[in-house]
Amino acid sequence: MDGSERQTFIDRYLSEIEKKSVLLGTWQGMFIAVDMLVSAYQIGVALGCRKVSLLMNAMEMIQVAIRECSVHHALAAPLCSAISRTVPISTADIHLESMVGDIKKVLIPKFGERYKSLFEMNGRLECVGDGYGWPQDTLVLINTTRSELNGRCRKIRQTWLKDLEKREIPFLFVVAGGQDGVVLDGDVLQIDIPEEANFNVQKALKMYEWLLDNKAFQYVITVDDQCFLGVDAYFDSLSYRKYHYYGKIMRSPHGKMDRRWHKSNIENERIYLDKSSTKNCFVNGGFATSLSAFAVRELCAVAKSQRGRWISSKTYSCDKVLGDLLAEVNITPSDEDFDVYTDTPTLHELVPDERHGNGFTPGLFSPAKIARFTNKSDGECDPDELSRCSVWPKRIWPTYQKPSLKPNSNQLELLSDLGMQEYLLRENLVVVSVVRNEMTMLPQFLEHYRGLGVKCFIFVDNCSNDGTREYLLAQKDTIIYSADTEYKYSHYGVAWQQAVLGNHCLGKWVLLADADEFLVYDKSESTPLPTIIKKLEADKDNAALTYMIDMYPYDELDKADFKHGKVFELAPYYDKDALIELKFGGGMYSNSRNFVNGLRHRLAPSRINAYVSQKYALFKYFPWIRLCEGIHYSANMQVSDKPVYFAHFKYHSGFKEKVNLEVRRKQHYNNAEEYQKYASMITEMSGGFGKEGVSERFVDSQSFVRLAKRLDG
Repeated sequence: MDGSERQTFIDRYLSEIEKKSVLLGTWQGMFIAVDMLVSAYQIGVALGCRKVSLLMNAMEMIQVAIRECSVHHALAAPLCSAISRTVPISTADIHLESMVGDIKKVLIPKFGERYKSLFEMNGRLECVGDGYGWPQDTLVLINTTRSELNGRCRKIRQTWLKDLEKREIPFLFVVAGGQDGVVLDGDVLQIDIPEEANFNVQKALKMYEWLLDNKAFQYVITVDDQCFLGVDAYFDSLSYRKYHYYGKIMRSPHGKMDRRWHKSNIENERIYLDKSSTKNCFVNGGFATSLSAFAVRELCAVAKSQRGRWISSKTYSCDKVLGDLLAEVNITPSDEDFDVYTDTPTLHELVPDERHGNGFTPGLFSPAKIARFTNKSDGECDPDELSRCSVWPKRIWPTYQKPSLKPNSNQLELLSDLGMQEYLLRENLVVVSVVRNEMTMLPQFLEHYRGLGVKCFIFVDNCSNDGTREYLLAQKDTIIYSADTEYKYSHYGVAWQQAVLGNHCLGKWVLLADADEFLVYDKSESTPLPTIIKKLEADKDNAALTYMIDMYPYDELDKADFKHGKVFELAPYYDKDALIELKFGGGMYSNSRNFVNGLRHRLAPSRINAYVSQKYALFKYFPWIRLCEGIHYSANMQVSDKPVYFAHFKYHSGFKEKVNLEVRRKQHYNNAEEYQKYASMITEMSGGFGKEGVSERFVDSQSFVRLAKRLDG
């Protein structure tokens, strides 16, 4: 095109930006239009088109923002960015120089010296970017260690750093353990701070101070080396530029903050406890943290104050310190459209922490900005996985609700190999189990059911941290889903069971069993479970009533350590009156006999209908089946007149510890009412559960068959 056509095209392009900026020139858009307009003006000048109306509109928005902003809060980040970038080049442009002067006239009288640094020019600083704005004025820092420079960092260079280079976005790797101050060696920034976790706060503050003294930047994004940054999603949304402090927000409400986070890293137990306030929220640096240049200046200034030094001394959590320091100057975080993915949930001792916005890995059909892979030894993320033409990882939800990625939405994330899942789901019989920290029971649980002929297990793991998840993933006949919803918001696990049933088990035989429930039936020692199912089908039945019988050691519970012995050998006793029939009512559907647990009423008496002990755990699943109170009552089933049994191994050496934990977690029914009764029982009782004339010893399946006959007799 000739000169006039080129000018017409540029003018049309700048006018389009000017028109669209109106929508973003308010508090709702955090005045990001100001930054857009100033950048557009600079680009226009470079191309020979000086469109002054861009600056006039920008100035009008700036005046509104200054007028409406409280003196106690920070100006919108795009305003600070636009001013800071404009000042160094304003002396060469009369229109920019006039604009800077007008801004000073309205800004300084209201806010005093707080924004003085925006108007200072420091020729010693190395400029980040080309001066025209975003995203080249943003510096990306990869927080890593020396040992990972040839590990995770090598993988990072081969993947998402290439996307940064295409956009000419500068980056540095940051490591501790340097000598003689802060040294920049190529693209590695070495900080003379020890690499131990309890020096992370000092490392971060020294890093930010170095940036202020050596780099002219507008935004700095710190990314953990276990993360994959979706460069297109992160930088194209522009959300990070709207806020001084941006990332995945972590809130620590009263009573939920785990103050022992650093116990595994710090040997001095006298000082490892977090003593900081829980009133502030902060950004989780395990993903990425974005700070504006103004926020970095404010952070460093506060950190040097007496109050700042006091705050920094109260915790070793670098993320928490940054949030608390910035809160001192009323800079709070934002997580606007900060979609993330992590393959491992953050764990609190009592309940899973919120994974707000935990969606899918970055890819063609996912808006995720960053993915954290803690289960990959080298932090590698396969680019082919991220560009696949489907969302990943695979998830399922209960079929009675709409899918949602919000906290406590009962989404289940597939952890197992998809091909293995498809292979195992060819089986007609599936055992479904909800687990959390069940390493004591699982080896014998799997051994027992494999011995009955079960070849497919589906586990829903509620954020175990005792090795349960890793153990199950190593098994060849298990499908593992992860649930990060709090247990009490899942109808006590029923929602997760229903999600598995509705998505995978249509027309299949299913056994719903907890990890401490071992199925027994007539001649189960020699008869496989698939054979029993064939008999049920031959009799036109599609379900079996399951009696739950509590097992226990005769003497002290501590003697029944299931890690070192067989469950049926260490806890072989049950009450003669293990099941007590209630002679009134017929259950929720008026079609069932009602039984309550004899042992629990003996040890921890409660209301007469407490401790229901019949279940409908074995059935052929169809959508019209109705289950109620967990699986204690059912409708639309053809139930066999031959019951089966659960030998329930709740009572063993780990029982007291589990009771104390569940009382604190308050995740079970009615704020863990049953476990509170157990706690009282444990406090008052002496000796074991066994009682002469009451306890019977389990010999084989006929022990339970005889018990059932007494109920019918």
